[in-house]
Amino acid sequence: MLKLCREKDTIQVITFASQAHPLFEKPVPVNAENIGKALAFTGGIRGGGGTEMLKGVQLAIDQPI
Repeated sequence: MLKLCREKDTIQVITFASQAHPLFEKPVPVNAENIGKALAFTGGIRGGGGTEMLKGVQLAIDQPI
């Protein structure tokens, strides 16, 4: 999915279980460094806790563009 991003796009990774947590303070530009951080972060995620998806969706909607 990240390979489809364009230079003008931004990325954010949000985990959710019982709570939602963003990787970055706000969406960041698509570049090699930020893609590397996103991939490293998601590579270390392990399932657990609840599946309260609404908190993650709400956090994504509330993020600045």
